[in-house]
Amino acid sequence: MDFARIIPQSFDYWKGMPALVAFASGKAMCGFEKNYGTELNGNDVEGELLKTGYSVKAIVIVGTEPCAQQDLPIFCKKMRLKNKRVRVRTSGSRYGTLEKLINRKVVNYVELSLKAPLYEDSYKKVCDVDFSRVRKSLQLLAESKVKHEFSVTWSPDLTAKDIEELAGQVGEEAFVIEAFEPGGCSDAKYNSLPPTDYDALKALAQRIKGPKEVRIRFGNKEELV
Repeated sequence: MDFARIIPQSFDYWKGMPALVAFASGKAMCGFEKNYGTELNGNDVEGELLKTGYSVKAIVIVGTEPCAQQDLPIFCKKMRLKNKRVRVRTSGSRYGTLEKLINRKVVNYVELSLKAPLYEDSYKKVCDVDFSRVRKSLQLLAESKVKHEFSVTWSPDLTAKDIEELAGQVGEEAFVIEAFEPGGCSDAKYNSLPPTDYDALKALAQRIKGPKEVRIRFGNKEELV
């Protein structure tokens, strides 16, 4: 696998779980997202894990879309054989890879990063993905026993009403609203737009009904609402 960078140890990406965080290389699908180049490979990540010894219990794989790399299931299996728990953040746009992760039982937790209310036309306004694959990924997770949650970035493309509607569509699983942060966006027009206001984000989260847990995320830090 190809990676842009790693954080050797963090408690911010998996509550209560000391984890190595690996940012998979990849091209942004949405204008507000960042591209991740290639600086490291899977061997580099494994080498860093050896340095951490037993202090790191898990690996969290994030990035624009880790599932775009076909060898993700193989890499995750290596991590499981090292007795590391595995968490993957995915958009759901690469259904086939996600299906392999789940069927091969090489992932412990999935964060499905959604981009808009669950309608094809809404998705097309925000990003360039095959919405039918996102739908299949949602169904796959619903039918699986893998623990999962949903997240969405409050990007300039979405209104508060959009976020509330999406939260109502995904059901009772935990729901995370992430702040938009300009800078390094794949579409330069987003870099001049203001970041998400903390008070507005918290107020929105407090209005969300349905999910068993609602959290807000600023950078790497999360807060339960």
